[in-house]
Amino acid sequence: MMQARSLTSRTPSRDALIVLSITLAALAFRLSYMATSVVEHEIVGDIFAYASYAKNLFFHGIYSSQPFHLGAVPTEADSFRPPGYPLFLAFCMWICGGRDWILTAKLLQIFASAGTVYLSMSLARRWLGTAWVAACGLVVGFWPHEVVFASTLLSETVYGFLVILSIRLLVAARENVSPIMAGLAGLSLGVAGMFNPVILPMVVPCLYVLRGAARRRLLAPFIIAFATLPIAWQATQLDVPTREMPGRATMNLIQGAWPEYHHAWKALESDSTARATMAHIDADIQAADAGPEVLAKVLERHLAATPIRSLKWYLIQKPYLLWDWDIRLGAGDIYFLAPVKDAYAGQPIPRLTLQLLRALNPALFAFALAGVLLNARSWLMKRPTPLPLALSCVLIVCVTLVHSVFQAEPRYSIPYKPFEILVAITTLQAVVSRAMHRMDRPTRAVSPTRPC
Repeated sequence: MMQARSLTSRTPSRDALIVLSITLAALAFRLSYMATSVVEHEIVGDIFAYASYAKNLFFHGIYSSQPFHLGAVPTEADSFRPPGYPLFLAFCMWICGGRDWILTAKLLQIFASAGTVYLSMSLARRWLGTAWVAACGLVVGFWPHEVVFASTLLSETVYGFLVILSIRLLVAARENVSPIMAGLAGLSLGVAGMFNPVILPMVVPCLYVLRGAARRRLLAPFIIAFATLPIAWQATQLDVPTREMPGRATMNLIQGAWPEYHHAWKALESDSTARATMAHIDADIQAADAGPEVLAKVLERHLAATPIRSLKWYLIQKPYLLWDWDIRLGAGDIYFLAPVKDAYAGQPIPRLTLQLLRALNPALFAFALAGVLLNARSWLMKRPTPLPLALSCVLIVCVTLVHSVFQAEPRYSIPYKPFEILVAITTLQAVVSRAMHRMDRPTRAVSPTRPC
């Protein structure tokens, strides 16, 4: 799609100042949002489950989703949710001795979110000019979902930071043939997998990037570091009695097969049809949890009932739903928790930013899709493509495929939004560059030749 931009042609001090300024502006806006936003209940839904895991782990040393009680130690652990984010919350509790852990977690998330803004521009600088790098930073820095979720106790912000950090470290390892960078990239990706296993298939393209005789010594540090913490965590849980629960993957497969699921979930308390739909879904989950053969039969029966609708759902609607705007499993719009007040409701500039970016979101999806297709074409034709751009496209395809099979909802794309923005802005840059080149050619053709 485009060649890697030479870094020697830049003005380092000016570029560094722009990147630093945008990062600090994004940090300041996130801190301001946290200080001024108010929600009625801080610990509900998925947040309550994460907090239960973290409190039971911190106070009792048991990884359990059972509601926390200081005097009641859970007798059994469970692994319904991956351990990454509960471990992060338990770490926040450890930092502050179990008090004010919510504020500590939010502050760390805000700095991680600002770090994501910086890393987005750091990647973009490998192939884009200064103005386009700044555009990437501004869009990532002020994308409303990124801002709001930095102050929401859910895994998306820290997980997203770990994913983009992994890609940046991998690029550095490849450029500098550095085993240390390769090890850090593997460590970061392994921790990201503990937050959300959806990212684990990215191990394959990462290993592909590190192939070749010159870089073979990078593979061992990457693989060892990637596996170390997940294996260590599993080792700590070997002797802990485990409570049987429906499999998370089974649940997501069944829920994801129902286009009505999100609407039924939101209307559960007020609509009898929604309650009936949720009862059917829950019955399918319970039946499918008996084993892979039963799961296959349940899915086959459900999909065969409406084959055309199911084909459209999986091939078109779910991929777009993942990158859509309105959060379905939450308060809606950009919120998981409904705010009593916040900057987007009470201040004109944030509100205008929200409205503008909401209107541009379909175009962002279209440009990102075009960018993925163009880069796939370049790869098939063996044309050189900047490594971070190629990895961004592969990541978008990878997570879209996984969520299209399981569950898709805009909240789940928040960690990957910087990659969508990078690819979309790269496509826009290519379109603008080609348009300017075409406009410039006739001018050159008719310009008079200077006399000798």
